[in-house]
Amino acid sequence: MRRPAQRLAAALALLLALLGGLVTACGGPGSSSDAEANASTSTPRIVVLSPGIGETLDALGLGEFVVGRHAFDRNRPDDIPVVGDQNGIDYERLLRLEPTHVLLERSASGAPPRLDGFAGSKGFVVREIPMLTLDDIRGCIGFLTTLFRVEGVNERASELLAALDEALSPLEQIDDRAGRMLLLYWTDPIGVAGPGSYHAEIVRSLGAMLAVDTGRAYQELDAEDTRRLYPDSIALFIPGADPSRKAELLGILASLDLRAVNSGRVAIVNHPSAQVPGPAVIDVANQLREAISSWPFLADVP
Repeated sequence: MRRPAQRLAAALALLLALLGGLVTACGGPGSSSDAEANASTSTPRIVVLSPGIGETLDALGLGEFVVGRHAFDRNRPDDIPVVGDQNGIDYERLLRLEPTHVLLERSASGAPPRLDGFAGSKGFVVREIPMLTLDDIRGCIGFLTTLFRVEGVNERASELLAALDEALSPLEQIDDRAGRMLLLYWTDPIGVAGPGSYHAEIVRSLGAMLAVDTGRAYQELDAEDTRRLYPDSIALFIPGADPSRKAELLGILASLDLRAVNSGRVAIVNHPSAQVPGPAVIDVANQLREAISSWPFLADVP
C-alpha cells in the first residue's frame, strides 16, 4: 500500500479535482486568442499542471512537447521540471521554460490572476480544461487534438475514443451480478464516489446501479451510514493496492456484516491512475468489467 504521505497527496489532488469540477458545466476550455494563434504556428512548449491532462497528452502522442509538469505527474521523466501543484505555481521556473501553452484543470476559483497576467505579457496561452466527468475526458481529447495540430494526432484521438466507448459499453446481466454498488476511494474515512464523478458514470455506463445515487461527486460516510446502505457490491478505486490484502483495504467495512463483503463482491481497481481522470478510464473500466464478470449471480448466494 502507499505510504501515508503519498496517500495524502493523492487524496488532496482527487478532492480538489472533484470540488473544482463542480463548475465545469459553464462551458468549454476557452476560446481562441491572438496568443493562441501565434502559438499554433510554433513548436509547442507545454507546461501541464494536471496529471490527467498530462496523461491525455501522452496518449495522443504529444508528450514530447511537455517542458514542465505538475508535482503529482509520475509519468514524466525526472528531467522535466515540476512547475506547480495545489500549493501554487513556481512562476520563476515557469517563465524560464518559455512555454507556448499552460494547461490546467478548471477549478472553482479559476486560473490564478498572476498566471493570466504573465500570459498576457509573455504571449503564452492559458487553458483551463474540465476533467470531472466522462464527457469532460472525451472533451479534453477533442480539445487537445484541435489545439495541437500535429501529424497523427487525429488518428490517435479516434483510436482512443473508440477504446473508451468499448470499455464503457453495457455489461450483460450486470444487475444480476453487481446489484447496488458502492464506489469508494478509501475506507478511512469512508470516501464515496457519488453521482457526477466519472467513477460513478463508469458504473452507470456499464449498466449497474449506484448504492449512493444522490448528493455530491465526493461524499464521506460513517460506519452506520454504510451499514444502512447494505450494498450488494463494492468497488475500491485505490492505485497500486495489493488485492491479497483485501481485509486491510476494506478497513472498518470488513467488520460491518455487509452483503458485498460476505459474498465476496469486492472489486479492487488498482490501476496506477485509478484516481486520475484521463485515458486511464479505459483500463479502469476494463478492470472493473473483469471483476464483475467473475461474480456469481446474486440469486445464487445468501
